[in-house]
Amino acid sequence: VFASRLSCSNLHRPSMIDPSFHSSRKNLVRLNAVARMRSDGVGPSDIISGKLEEYAFELNMPVENVSDLCIELATEDPSVEASREHQNESEFSGIITSRTETPYKSTGRLALQGVYDVHMCSIQELWEQVTYPAKLKYLVRVIFPRTADAGQIDSLMAAINSSRYPLSPSTVCMLPQSGWKGVIRNVPKTRRVSNAEESSCFAVTVYSTPSSSGKRRILVLLGLKYPGNVGTIIRSAVQSNLFSSVYLVDTNVSDEDINWYSLQNAPLIEIIRFQSTESFLQHIPVQSRMIALELSPRSLNLYSPEAFELLHDKHLYLVVGAEDTGTPINVLERCQNLIEIPSMSASVNVSCAFASVLSIINIADRFSLSERRN
Repeated sequence: VFASRLSCSNLHRPSMIDPSFHSSRKNLVRLNAVARMRSDGVGPSDIISGKLEEYAFELNMPVENVSDLCIELATEDPSVEASREHQNESEFSGIITSRTETPYKSTGRLALQGVYDVHMCSIQELWEQVTYPAKLKYLVRVIFPRTADAGQIDSLMAAINSSRYPLSPSTVCMLPQSGWKGVIRNVPKTRRVSNAEESSCFAVTVYSTPSSSGKRRILVLLGLKYPGNVGTIIRSAVQSNLFSSVYLVDTNVSDEDINWYSLQNAPLIEIIRFQSTESFLQHIPVQSRMIALELSPRSLNLYSPEAFELLHDKHLYLVVGAEDTGTPINVLERCQNLIEIPSMSASVNVSCAFASVLSIINIADRFSLSERRN
């Protein structure tokens, strides 16, 4: 009943019944695909190659119509086409602004070139990696469905642990069927296996990327009390692909709750627990750079150039304190820098605050020093 009512309400939105909105969106999608075909050099010679099915899917039209489009591309005037694209985008933007709604957009480039590389493979393929361990060197986590053959898994893990690159027990995870399906949804689409949800002979593998060797940006969640906040932050951290580990310090949030509220992102990243702030401080190297997200007179503005440079550090402990009391004094004393988010009169939700910091880290990591300063 809920689903049918929701679909009815969607059908009655102005964006669905307004012909100008629907027509402009359809034309914009078509022009985006045309631009890609042009950049790929698609032309009449590709009509018989079978290559057009991908474009037909994107354009939501028969392959025959895409063939006609190829011929059109070969004879078009580039200046006229560019003018047509600009006009259509302007019309579409005007309609969107008047509706105050967000149009459908593609997800863009995935955050694959980060700390981790997530794949799916069969258990047989894992056995082959034991035989040829070049890739096994970078394997850091393995996730199996609980329905997998326990004897086969035990034999596989024994073989891996007897190789040059053993795994610790905490890096191997067995999930129930619901958790397994959730983890599969967090594997990049291009690396999923279609029938893996119902099969017990597959595994999700997490590899550290060679470019991230020796770089450990670690997220420290200190004293957080609410599972929703912990799960949301870990979900954002995993999807950003910027953190090698998450340290949970002095929190009673259970692993089950973390998996649930992170939408099964938590199994994809190393999570280490510390019972107290003292044990956490004893664990980290003395010279480690530590930055806390904290309201303080000595805090830097998150959007300042100084904060950009600090957050660009790949060897960084980023501390996020509790929802009510913030970060303890003994941890603040170990932090070289503090960062705060400018606000009108009060602090913001801790998971929202982390999302803001995450955006700045993304920007800082993707631009050179001169570009960041500009």
